[in-house]
Order: sequence, then structure tokens, then C-alpha cells
Amino acid sequence: MKNREIILKWILVLFLIGILWVLLFSLPNTYSVNNKVVVKYVGKYNQSMNSKDEIMNSAMKFLNAQDSLNKDINTQLLEDLITQDEYVEKAEVYLDVTGAINIYVYFRKPFVRLLRDNEVYYYDSEKVMLPALSNVDDNLLVVTGHLDQDNFEQLFFLVKMIYNHEFLNEHIGGVHYDKDLGYTLSSKICDLGINIGKNPLFDTVKIEMIKVFYTFLGQELNCDYCKSIDIQYDKQIICIK
Repeated sequence: MKNREIILKWILVLFLIGILWVLLFSLPNTYSVNNKVVVKYVGKYNQSMNSKDEIMNSAMKFLNAQDSLNKDINTQLLEDLITQDEYVEKAEVYLDVTGAINIYVYFRKPFVRLLRDNEVYYYDSEKVMLPALSNVDDNLLVVTGHLDQDNFEQLFFLVKMIYNHEFLNEHIGGVHYDKDLGYTLSSKICDLGINIGKNPLFDTVKIEMIKVFYTFLGQELNCDYCKSIDIQYDKQIICIK
């Protein structure tokens, strides 16, 4: 009899544990529209882009459109909604233990400054044109010239090479493309033009040629000696006055 009572007690305990287990995993991650939405920007933020209030309003509209005030939050859907803005590169949404929604927003970053018809345009590294920007890194390369879709791709490849090379990044301030002459780099020293031809690929030989001429220009010549140099030919530096 005693053993039977012990067994019944254990069955009851296990039954209650089972009910609690089911309830624990069946409860949704609830969120009420009265809970807080926090928008945080990661990295530099430009005031001409979306304000935190605009993103917060979009999030609140999304939450108010749910079938119930308390239900599972589809964070992926909310992230997709925020990234519909072409200037937002990425959004991450987290629901914390207090029920607040934390939205981390990553904006597209300006990569080049394009000068066309006396107007300035900014593009990110994926060639997405950005809105007018109020604060931009002064070291952004300036690109000019006759640019279509094909040579725009090549130009961005060249720009990435310049940014990734310590010497070129320090000494080159811009790139110009001419359909007849090809690519010309604009030097930060003496406003010297450096014609590399129609092939945007930069090899170590051409870089060494630029370094040699810079040294020679600084030691033996002055800024008026050459208006530009042409290094598109092997082992030749042609001075153009």
C-alpha cells in the first residue's frame, strides 16, 4: 500500500512537470505596443538620412499591424521592412528580457565622390547613389569623366586598389576617365596627373615608377616641370608639360 502511494505521488509530480514543460515552451515571446522601441545607429550617421523617429514609427506601424497585441515577433520581417530603404545596409532586431525591441541600423557608407556637371554625388562600394550628405570624409577619392556602366565597374575596382594600397591611398586624390586616353590619377602632390592607360589594373612596376618620379620631382625638379606623366608603357615615364 505504501509503495502504491509513493508511485502515485511520483506519477502526479511527473504529470505536473509535464504540464509546466508544455506551458513553458508554448508561451510566445510576447510584446506589447506599450513596450519600448529603441533605435541605435552603428557607425557614423548622416543627418540627411532617416531619423531614428522615422525608423521607430515604421517599427510601431509594423507592430500595430499584428493580429494581436501579444504574439510572436517576426524579427526577420521587421528587419526586411527597415532595409527596404536603399540607404540602410543592414538592420538587426533583438527583443530583450524587458520586452523592449532594440533595432540596430547600419547605413551605407560613402565610398567615392563623383563630380559631374558641377554637381557632387556620393556612391557606396556597391555603386548605390546616396542622398546629399552633410558630413563626409575629406579623404574620399573624387571621380570624374565619361562614365558608363562598364567603365564604372572598372573604375570602382581601381578605386578599391588605391584605398587598399598604403602609398597610393596617401598620394592619390582622384581618378578621371577619358574614353580616348583611359584612366588618369590625380596626385595630391603638385596636382600632377598620372596617366595609366585604359587598363585599370595596377601592378607593382607602375607603382614603383610613380614612387621613383615622386622622389626625382622632390629632389631635382619643381611642380612646374611636368603637368602630367604617362606610365602606361613598360619602363617608361613620359613627362607632359
